[in-house]
Amino acid sequence: YGYLLPLLMFWRPRKTLLGLLAYGAVHRQPWWQIACHKLLGYGASRKHRIVNPVKAQIREDKRYLWTIHPHSILADGWHSIIARNSDSFDSAGNGPPEVGRKIALCFAPVIQHVPVHQEMYREQCSGADRASITKWWKTPDTDPALIPGGFSEAVFSNAAEKRYEYSYIKDRKGFMKICLDAGKDIVPVYTFKSSWMYYNPGVLKGLRARISQKISIGLV
Repeated sequence: YGYLLPLLMFWRPRKTLLGLLAYGAVHRQPWWQIACHKLLGYGASRKHRIVNPVKAQIREDKRYLWTIHPHSILADGWHSIIARNSDSFDSAGNGPPEVGRKIALCFAPVIQHVPVHQEMYREQCSGADRASITKWWKTPDTDPALIPGGFSEAVFSNAAEKRYEYSYIKDRKGFMKICLDAGKDIVPVYTFKSSWMYYNPGVLKGLRARISQKISIGLV
């Protein structure tokens, strides 16, 4: 969106501004969110599924931090499952399938205003700082989830690389410290082959990863 909007504002400024105002007026309305979420489900892959052989060990009386690996380009496996299940982040729902509890995505605060993401995650979205994560543990039934690898990890996703899958957690110990301080367990979620979905240049990956994380924009 960061590349498209300036071009549209230059090419069709009046229509683009009217479109933005119209979207701003409806994007928080439940009827709009549900309709968009169901529409997105038609385009989502049916191949992704959650397999949870240790589901019985997830206790109802405990709270957890769910960590999603790897980020890939768009956390594609996770997003496909959420797109297919329109009640995953509904206030009256019970979370994503096979998870068995409500989940809140702790990504970036702007995500709750970004089209597509906002329609899927609605009010269950916040930042990834300590306060944003721990606030969900104070709710009666919602666990936080985040992607520790962030934009750095996205740089390492490449469909041309089939031998290795990268889970980039170097210098990503903050989420572990938060859980240790709060006495919470971590439930890792790994999406196999999600890094195979898009081709991504393989040059200067280390440098691009560091810059990506610093400016909060995926250089992919």
